[in-house]
Amino acid sequence: AAAAADDNAHSRRTIYSSVASSLLLQNRVEVRLVDYSYRVPVRVDAPSIKTVFNTSPCYVVTNLVTNLVEHVFGDRKLKDILGHYERKWILKDINLVLKPGKTYLVMGPP
Repeated sequence: AAAAADDNAHSRRTIYSSVASSLLLQNRVEVRLVDYSYRVPVRVDAPSIKTVFNTSPCYVVTNLVTNLVEHVFGDRKLKDILGHYERKWILKDINLVLKPGKTYLVMGPP
C-alpha cells in the first residue's frame, strides 16, 4: 500500500510538472515592432559636461536670471526660461522581433 501511495504521489508530481511546463510554454509572448520610433525631450542649452561649477545652486540661479532678462528683452520665449528643449530621436524606424526563450543584449552609448 505504501508503494502504491509513493507511485501515486510520483505520478501526480509528474502530471503537475508537465501541466506547469505546458502552461509556461503557452504563455510565451513574441514582441514585434515595425517602424517604431521614440523621441525624448533634450535640453539644448545645457552644458555638455557637468562640473562642480555648472551644477552649483549659484550657477542655476545666475542662469535663471539671465534667461529672465533675455525674456524681458524679447530674446527668449516664456516657455524657455528654464531651458530650451527639443525632441531628439532615440529610436527611428526600428524593426524588431524578440522571441520567447532568447536573451538579447541592447548596446549603446552610456
